[in-house]
Amino acid sequence: MRVANLPYWTYKHTMPNLSPIISHMTNTKQRVLDSSCAPVAAANIISYLAHHNRARLLPPQGNSSRAYIHTKLVEKLIRYMNTTISGTSDLDLITGIEKYIVDRGYKIKLSWVGDSYTGKHKESSTVDPEWVMQGTLGLSNVILCSGDYKYSSRYDLYKRICGHAVTLAGFNTAYNELLIHDPARVKKPICCELITLKGKKLSDENGGYHLGSRFYELREFDDESIIRVIEDVLCFEVYPK
Repeated sequence: MRVANLPYWTYKHTMPNLSPIISHMTNTKQRVLDSSCAPVAAANIISYLAHHNRARLLPPQGNSSRAYIHTKLVEKLIRYMNTTISGTSDLDLITGIEKYIVDRGYKIKLSWVGDSYTGKHKESSTVDPEWVMQGTLGLSNVILCSGDYKYSSRYDLYKRICGHAVTLAGFNTAYNELLIHDPARVKKPICCELITLKGKKLSDENGGYHLGSRFYELREFDDESIIRVIEDVLCFEVYPK
């Protein structure tokens, strides 16, 4: 896929790739961290921006290590986003990021694409790959909110089993790939092929059915019975006041 006005390839090399695994936690706190993909995905971006002329997004570091600063940032975002063992709602993801950025003394512009949020920041219900890629250029950044679906031969459809959030760190239009920092699979970026879900029937956790033609799959699993589907996209930019 070659998209006009977009580079063939871009990757934010200095974007952190954080993990929610933090040692010396109580069992309850660790379970919350294990469900903190949204705060971690946001922390990647906030830390990246803090090192690109948005320094106040992180508290003064002093002699603290970068790992310690990242840990405290994730813990703070967990509180801002009301993250629980069950994860983070889309509304809490949006309002949590917005409040954190404003509290740090900046302005923020948010744009949401997808059906799970209907507030003032919503731009569209349909994910557009060009819009997603455009959203990661410069100091604009993107969080992808996806659902994992497992095939049921009994019902001949894909049933939603869980949600996930990842940081978009770049793309390759020549190979139709997104370069992702996944809180569950750290240390290196994941190249995910972006394909249209044509003819696949999806069932959400409430039993609602959707036609796959309006969704895009992040093809990254060896197990073909499981697919990861982009359901919603949050794009945001941070400005000085």
